[in-house]
Amino acid sequence: MVLDNGSGSLKIGFAGDDLPKSEFPSVIGRPLLHLISGAPPQKYSYIGQEAQQRRGILSITYPIHRGTVVNWDDMEQLWYHAFYGLLKVAPEEHPLLISEIPFTPKANKEKTEQLMFETFNVPAFYSALGGFLCVYSSGRGSALVLDIGEGACSAMNVVEGYSFPTATSRWDFGGWDLTRYLAQLLKSSGHAFQSSAEMEIVREIKEKNSYVSLEFQSDLLHPQVKAHKLPDGHIIRLGQELFSSSEALFRPSLVG
Repeated sequence: MVLDNGSGSLKIGFAGDDLPKSEFPSVIGRPLLHLISGAPPQKYSYIGQEAQQRRGILSITYPIHRGTVVNWDDMEQLWYHAFYGLLKVAPEEHPLLISEIPFTPKANKEKTEQLMFETFNVPAFYSALGGFLCVYSSGRGSALVLDIGEGACSAMNVVEGYSFPTATSRWDFGGWDLTRYLAQLLKSSGHAFQSSAEMEIVREIKEKNSYVSLEFQSDLLHPQVKAHKLPDGHIIRLGQELFSSSEALFRPSLVG
């Protein structure tokens, strides 16, 4: 099995396949009504897409932040869902390869290995940098790999199958920062999104409508306006917010 634990999504599949067998958002949601009223909920937690679809009545949490696990109990739930619910395999019957980003904390690696052996009983375990795996899968021995994820970016120079820490860089900036910046721009336009559930709406706006402007200064003067329908039925009109948020990918100073 091959597993990629991303801050935004988790991917799982088998070595040799062209694509992952499954990919789902790395989020867990718990009913708000239960927290407020004390009444037992129909279900205590929702995972991935199911959590996003019910975000209006859930408290949304993210077990992975900047490529590092911050809630191990929730992370176990994500792995259990991936192995048994989606891939439908017994992990004790399959060796496991995990993809990771550069400069992952040693404690994070050790805890992951411990849980995989002691909780999921995998017969063999190995972790490798995603940049290496990308180069190998392309059939090359040398390449420059730029990986832009939800929580971090990395650049890795692989030469004949080798890489060096001095030729590898990581920066904790990614898609989540663009989402947050878009929320700031929308607030300036009179559309406030603050809760974790509302930030998921902003993420959807970004993924469906945002784009990179090739003539940034010119487009600021004459922005293309798009209409977006919110889950509650309201329609908002968006202009320069859609490409100004993407511009932060090339000019991070815009975010601050």
